[in-house]
Amino acid sequence: MDELTSGSELTESDVADIADKINESARKRVEDESE
Repeated sequence: MDELTSGSELTESDVADIADKINESARKRVEDESE
């Protein structure tokens, strides 16, 4: 994990924030399809 993040500008909190946004958008897409 350290090898991946050491060369990157992203911090762990940035990665977590991006993951949250992806999960949120995926959840909205699923809700839209189910209606």
